[in-house]
Amino acid sequence: MADVLDRSGEARCDLLTLDIEGGEAELFSRNTEQWLHRVDAILVEIHGETADRAVRSACSEPQFSSRQIGEKLLLQRR
Repeated sequence: MADVLDRSGEARCDLLTLDIEGGEAELFSRNTEQWLHRVDAILVEIHGETADRAVRSACSEPQFSSRQIGEKLLLQRR
């Protein structure tokens, strides 16, 4: 994810949308320190309990607030 953000040419990402069909657990369980601090909000469709735990653990209080919107989870940096 750090490479993707680097290629955007922007220092920060206002809103990252993710629908990676089960890849959430892998993305959010390692190396988040390399990119997560650059993201202000994430809208993610979570696939499974393992993915849900990984996302919520990486984006926990007090850094992020969370809100379920249908199938998607909105995480906003405080």
